[in-house]
Amino acid sequence: MATFLTTRTQSWSDRMSKDPPPWTTRNGGREQFNVKFGEEEDLPLTYKQHLFPASADVNVDEYLCKDVDRRVSIKIMDTHGNGKVIQAIRQKVELVRRVKHYHSIQVLGSYIHGDSFGMVTQPVAICDLREYLFHQESLKARKVVKESCPRRGFLPRLMGCLAKGLQHIHSREIQDGAQLRHRDIKPANILLKGWREGPLCGLWYLKSVHRYPDRLEREVNEDPNVKADGAQYASPERIKDTHRNTACDIFSLGCVYAEIFAVYKGIPAQDFLRYRRCLTPDGAGYFHNTGTKALEKLEGLADERCDVQVVRLIRSMMKPDYKHRPTAEQVWKSLTTYTSASPIYFCGPCCMPLIQHDPLLQEDSDREPLGAKYVSRKSGQLAGPIPNNLDFKVHYEQGKGPAVEWWRNLRHWEHSTLDVAAILKQDKISKHRHIVKLISTYQHPDMLTLHFEPAAKYDLRTYLELTELRMKQPLDSLDSWKRLQKMLELLRESFGCLSGALAAVHETQYDHGELRPANVLVDNNRIFLSKFSVGLKFRGSSATSLGKLFRFIDQFGYTNLDRHGSSRTQGRPQPIIDPEVIQYQPPEWTPEIDEGRPAADIFSLGCVFIEIYRVITGGRVREFEEKRVVNGKPAYRDSVPRTQKLLASFEEGTYETKDDFIGMLCSMIDEDPDKRPEAAVVHRQMAKYKTREGHPRCGSCAEAD
Repeated sequence: MATFLTTRTQSWSDRMSKDPPPWTTRNGGREQFNVKFGEEEDLPLTYKQHLFPASADVNVDEYLCKDVDRRVSIKIMDTHGNGKVIQAIRQKVELVRRVKHYHSIQVLGSYIHGDSFGMVTQPVAICDLREYLFHQESLKARKVVKESCPRRGFLPRLMGCLAKGLQHIHSREIQDGAQLRHRDIKPANILLKGWREGPLCGLWYLKSVHRYPDRLEREVNEDPNVKADGAQYASPERIKDTHRNTACDIFSLGCVYAEIFAVYKGIPAQDFLRYRRCLTPDGAGYFHNTGTKALEKLEGLADERCDVQVVRLIRSMMKPDYKHRPTAEQVWKSLTTYTSASPIYFCGPCCMPLIQHDPLLQEDSDREPLGAKYVSRKSGQLAGPIPNNLDFKVHYEQGKGPAVEWWRNLRHWEHSTLDVAAILKQDKISKHRHIVKLISTYQHPDMLTLHFEPAAKYDLRTYLELTELRMKQPLDSLDSWKRLQKMLELLRESFGCLSGALAAVHETQYDHGELRPANVLVDNNRIFLSKFSVGLKFRGSSATSLGKLFRFIDQFGYTNLDRHGSSRTQGRPQPIIDPEVIQYQPPEWTPEIDEGRPAADIFSLGCVFIEIYRVITGGRVREFEEKRVVNGKPAYRDSVPRTQKLLASFEEGTYETKDDFIGMLCSMIDEDPDKRPEAAVVHRQMAKYKTREGHPRCGSCAEAD
């Protein structure tokens, strides 16, 4: 997470009370764990109720600590008097103690009584996620709904909180640099405790990546027909016992997300499980065997932006090759940007990224983070007009600023974040109709803010996926048909609109530097170029003016001045390049080359055009990628000849400008940068091309330009 960002859970976790029951500090207060009670000695605990059966030798019960009148949860494990078992349990307790996070159970102490080993934890959960999903009418599940919020608002928030909790687990290290991981993520191991607006999740069974045997792997290897609950969510490499790392947790969490999303969209969890069981001969329905079909089922439920984004994320988490799965941090970052039209957020307010000086951190700082709000109530000091200035000459004190109210996150990077705000007052600055507009800049101490418009509803990647799905869904009304035709019209005309925008950028001696679908925005039936790499790269004379650079560098949102000088800090490690960035870069591209190269933009734009062309001709980008990939490398620069060959297969037959249009796309992705056309040439030609039906491949902007 960016160094100037934080969350409520982070600040809360740093100061969480460690107040253990007094009996855990026996022996002069020197030992809080592994307290030994004699077999005839009465425990300072009063049994209240049974909570969860964990296994034949393990139970989780609720007790009342007599000396402090506190309710705790105790996991009681039968050791059979075996010293090795006791030692293994003690090691496990030590690992759990390392995880101190708002969304993890907190270990208060442990004890040994006869052949039983008890691990004392808090909070006391109402039920687990399995009961909440599969037995929605149970008393416990209904109690969670009563003490939190309706399921449709509760489940999406849960997803972001789980990812944040898992990120914290994976950030813990044990000896020899090995990372902690969960090893048994499944709904039964996610605990819920209603608290005002959201869940309280306990992540159990924390084990080292390398040090302990895996019970599930042993069971599955010994008995292929075992229907272990954990095997339902286990990754392919875990079942085959080939790799054990944090990516296994990501796969399992993706499976849990699949069930959450199904219930969120109105499919009962039992029905989703029955559907998966029908897909396998043994009737087990394990996700590692049914993932592809299960994801297709979820895709059929998608009807808005956030649905497409969530299914795409789940698909990435459940990739068969563990090396291609995202990290827990990447999953969390993605979920913090997903919002429904309602809006419903896919992360609780407790785990939403906040700027270090955000007023929300000061509001109700002693209140449980789950009971917090998404938007500050202290908006009285945010009453000024949007500054009509693009050179950061307007300065505000902390807590003061123009009249804006946060609406949703779009992205956040190592040094900056992009949010959508409801702007109450603004002065518009005219620019190219297909390039985002910088409308204002101002400063707070240690921070720059840039305001842009539009706050687009879609990025092109999501828009293309939504178009793909709607083309396959039945058009059961005139409105749905008109909606699809509008989407296709925008995509058909985007060839000229985007090439014209890029030509305008190149004409001013700048390059884009990072053209890809995620950096093309769609809003109100118009398409826009946005986010310009590490900045629009200036060709020619010096462009080191701080004001001029920051107009483009970190194009959106808040920028941390301490981390962003006009030159790189000596010795700072190079950032990890996003695979999606590499996917659209040309063969000659390397991360070290900073000079402007318009031909590189042409290659990237050609790749974007090819994906648009594939969608409007009735295909799917993902299926096209599977056909064009060479040696497992998804980057276009590794498959240029095959991609050029496949272009001719998108449409059957011929028409007047088809060959010229395909020839232009092929020339844009030519491996030789000198053979690629200039953006202005592409724009002029796109204005001449028509589709088979005679539709233009450029909007009205061709006449304006």
